[in-house]
Amino acid sequence: MRLLLLLALPANIIAMRVSSWYLPGPDVTQHDIEDDIDWDAYTHIHWGVPTVGENGVAQCDYDNPQHRMIRAVSRRHGTKLLWGLGVPDPLLHDILWGTNGTQGEKNYLASIGAAMDACDVDGIEVDYEFQDSPHGRLGIVTPEGSTRYTHFLAAIKRSLGPDKTVAADISIWGVGHGEYLLGVLPWINATMLNRGDFDYVNTMSYHWSRFNSLWAWEKDVFFLDLWGIDRSRVNLGLPYFSSRFLEHGRTEPTWRALSPHCPHAPPRETVCNGTVYVGKDMNLRLGEMAAKGGFGGVFPWAASYDTRPADDNSLVTWLMKGLNTA
Repeated sequence: MRLLLLLALPANIIAMRVSSWYLPGPDVTQHDIEDDIDWDAYTHIHWGVPTVGENGVAQCDYDNPQHRMIRAVSRRHGTKLLWGLGVPDPLLHDILWGTNGTQGEKNYLASIGAAMDACDVDGIEVDYEFQDSPHGRLGIVTPEGSTRYTHFLAAIKRSLGPDKTVAADISIWGVGHGEYLLGVLPWINATMLNRGDFDYVNTMSYHWSRFNSLWAWEKDVFFLDLWGIDRSRVNLGLPYFSSRFLEHGRTEPTWRALSPHCPHAPPRETVCNGTVYVGKDMNLRLGEMAAKGGFGGVFPWAASYDTRPADDNSLVTWLMKGLNTA
């Protein structure tokens, strides 16, 4: 099915990534999974992690029925399935910042490829936010720290080979959700990313605008260019959840939860049930920004936060329109 869709798209869209996370409930059936998200819209879906022991050895959980169902659906739609890193926090801290993680890192690198092959997984997407690094809680990531982290990503890529994907989620300077006022330096080594030591980054560009403005994303693009990151190795992020931190306490309603309050929402609407969200027109223009700006793709977070495909309030439908009109 995906092949037919790709043949119908302009050449510049074929290579674009639409990567996201799938966060289903524990009791979903394969039929639920099939209808839960628009699988044909996504090139990459992040779900689950390998089983990793304290010694760093990674294994496939053969007995996980949800993995088997998601794998079957993703294969049917030609969507690549990505794992999270899976490394226990104490071991990851030692690998990145300590002196005792060498053997654990060796064990992980030696075993993760076989675990992925056994579970038929296509890559790793690392969501590490420097929370345990020196000064990381303040958002300060030094060039030494980002380089150490990137060397670990590069080591995973070398161990897996060119046919597997290795990606990382990154923040960009700002004062909004998931951003750090002191985070003026990149989380990864741009030179290493640009030469292909690992594949790409997803920006955690979780912004909202009551006024339908893309200014915050333009700010992120400014920093990406300032840091010298190759745009083709970047997926621009956008949220399918909302932040009500300033108005009603720190809650994050998803668009799927908000949408019933605003059926058939007008394209330029950005407020539903008193909550600001990234509306349909903003999704369209962000898709256009990514495609016309030479970016590698987009990163709507998360796929399961959007409405179901049969609902005319689906946001990814408008995001795809933007990618296709560029």
